[in-house]
Amino acid sequence: ASGLHGFELVNAAPKANELSRARRDTVLEVAGRNGVATVGVSDSHGWGATSMTWSLVVVPAAVAPAELCSAIVSRIREGGSAAVRIVERHRVRPDDWWPAWLTPIGVVWEAWRAMPWSLTLSWLAWVWLLAAARALAPLSGGPGAAMILPGPQSPTPGVS
Repeated sequence: ASGLHGFELVNAAPKANELSRARRDTVLEVAGRNGVATVGVSDSHGWGATSMTWSLVVVPAAVAPAELCSAIVSRIREGGSAAVRIVERHRVRPDDWWPAWLTPIGVVWEAWRAMPWSLTLSWLAWVWLLAAARALAPLSGGPGAAMILPGPQSPTPGVS
């Protein structure tokens, strides 16, 4: 761990979900043994992204807002892994108890479970509305209807 400043232990990117609990515990042990900080990052890139992790760092209450970033960095450098508490929201992991083929259902369930009921019902309403519109479109001749269009008309050779 020479020259290493920290480990990104939790990340919201799909690739990060491949980190099993056993490997996570190993990273925590190595970081703690070497006094290296561990942090969780959100990887939120815009509106609609949901943070799945928070890095909590205790700093003195008397720190001015302009000095807050410096105080956080100093606290992490001085305290290493003990200075940061990582909080994760529950998510589907590769070493969870259920079979891999249920993962898509689990991901949707976890997303809806974390949302307020009003937002979950709104998503369900939109899904059903779009499904109904798609199912009814062929009957009404709407955008989803199948139509046979004539091909381009080409002049018959020799006919003017």
